[in-house]
Amino acid sequence: MYDLATLCKAIAMPEEVTRILLSCPADDTLGFATLHAHLEAACAAWDRYRELGISEEIYIATMAAFSRFVREHQASFGRYGFDRDFWTTRQTGCLLFRIGTLEYELLTEDGSRFISLHIPSDADLRCNALRSSWVRAKQLLETTFPAFRNVPWVCHSWLLSPQLPQLLPPGSRILGFQRGFAIEEAEDDGEFKLWAYGRPDIPDQDLPEATTLQRSLKAFLLAGNAFHSGRGILKQDPFID
Repeated sequence: MYDLATLCKAIAMPEEVTRILLSCPADDTLGFATLHAHLEAACAAWDRYRELGISEEIYIATMAAFSRFVREHQASFGRYGFDRDFWTTRQTGCLLFRIGTLEYELLTEDGSRFISLHIPSDADLRCNALRSSWVRAKQLLETTFPAFRNVPWVCHSWLLSPQLPQLLPPGSRILGFQRGFAIEEAEDDGEFKLWAYGRPDIPDQDLPEATTLQRSLKAFLLAGNAFHSGRGILKQDPFID
């Protein structure tokens, strides 16, 4: 049984934020009242995990998204906050699970089922980590959710941009991740700045240049190019070195 204090400790929520949450915040200026409500739902979700026979390890790894998002907010804005409530209903609703380095979401759209892969900001993109995650996820999800056997596994992400091979060296782990997919379309969703630079509102000329990717992408944008995300279908036997 998980309560708020126990879950915050298990997912390594920053102590400052835990103190605020345990005081049952009413002021939602920084999203803490909303975070409190979502974490209460996350505690209740543990019962569903036990019913499904999904391990505590996966439960904690999945709910650790909350502390990761709080830390990402601090890194971007200089203070703790929570602004991902549009996303975390997936975790609390037992529709998205972190299994190893990747997250997997069970989706049904227009009567068609598929599994959507997501890449957490702290994901290990080495081939062996990706392969291990996929093997574990395939075994767990197709056993626990038989309606999702033999469905497509898809990923929509800026990391699948068909433009990235122009910007990264051939040995890049991101490009290794791309090779696991048949990339079938690309579109400009404008969200890549949040993931590549931490904030979506930074003018191109002020984008940081801390990594090879940040430098290359900034130069690409300043040259007047538009950056497109990609959508890929996972290959039948992916992530082989």
